[in-house]
Amino acid sequence: MDLFSFNTIILILFYVPGYIFIHTVDYFLLKREKTQFEITIQGLLASVCLLIFFVIWPYQPLNAKKEFILQFLLSFISSKDKEVLFTNISQNIKYIGIIYFLLCLYSFVFSVFYSLIRRTKFISFIIQCVTKRDYFQSVFLRFFHESINQMAIVTLDDNVKYWGYIVGSPDNEQSNHIILYNPLVFDKKKFVQLQAEKILIDTNKIKLIEVLPKEEESGKQR
Repeated sequence: MDLFSFNTIILILFYVPGYIFIHTVDYFLLKREKTQFEITIQGLLASVCLLIFFVIWPYQPLNAKKEFILQFLLSFISSKDKEVLFTNISQNIKYIGIIYFLLCLYSFVFSVFYSLIRRTKFISFIIQCVTKRDYFQSVFLRFFHESINQMAIVTLDDNVKYWGYIVGSPDNEQSNHIILYNPLVFDKKKFVQLQAEKILIDTNKIKLIEVLPKEEESGKQR
C-alpha cells in the first residue's frame, strides 16, 4: 500500500464517526438540509471531539490495546520506515477493527443522548436564552412538531374543512404533507364522518389549521 492511499484511508476512517454523529443529531432534531461543506466541517469537528474523549477516557474495553495502537499510529508521523508500521497494523488488524467499532458506537450513543437532552424543555430554555433561537429551523416545523397526535380543524384554500387527529407531519423543510386520522368533513353546517381512516393533505393548499386544546377535544361530540 502506498503512502497516499494510506493517508486517504486514515482520513476517511477519521471522518466516519463525526458523520454518524451529525446525521443522527439532524435526524432527531429535525434540522434543515445542509450543504456538503457544512456537513463536512461539522463532521470533522465532531470527529475531533469524539477522538479526544476516546483517547483520554481510560475506562473502556481493550484500553491497553487502544494505547498501543494509538502510539504506533502517532509514530507514523515521524517514522521513516513505513513498512514496519504497515506490518504492525496487519498484525493488530482485529483489535483495530474492534476499537474502531467502539468509536463509531460511542458516536451513535452520544448523538442519541445529546439529541434527547437537547429536546428537553429545560435545556431548550437555557440554550434559547443564550442563542435566542430553538432547534427548529422554522415556525412551520415547530408548529407541526408540537401539534402531532392532537385534534385539529384544517381549512383548505377552497374553504373545505376537515376535522381529525394530526398523526403525520413534515419533518424537514422539503416535506409538504400531513396525515389526518379519523377525518370528518364539514358539510351543510355539520361535520360528517368520512369512510377513509386517514387522508393525506398537501400543506401548500392549507389556509388555516386550528389545533384544539385537550379539554375541547374530550368535550366535543364528534
